[in-house]
Amino acid sequence: MKPEAAEAVETCRIDVWLWRARFFKTRTLAAAFVENKRVRLTRGGQENRLDKPSRTVRAGDQLVFAIGGRVTAVTVE
Repeated sequence: MKPEAAEAVETCRIDVWLWRARFFKTRTLAAAFVENKRVRLTRGGQENRLDKPSRTVRAGDQLVFAIGGRVTAVTVE
């Protein structure tokens, strides 16, 4: 087995993750939310505003977004 395979990091699309975590009723709503640049991702100390639903998240990433007038900060596990 190659060392790279042993250290494989599990990733998930941001729209799928937001939908599965029950922040949105549909994946389409989650994708539209991300396309409107309303989600910030912090990974390794670097913060980025996400603009594509196909961007991936992995364990340890921090997400910040506002839904219903409330700012929500979560860590992907």
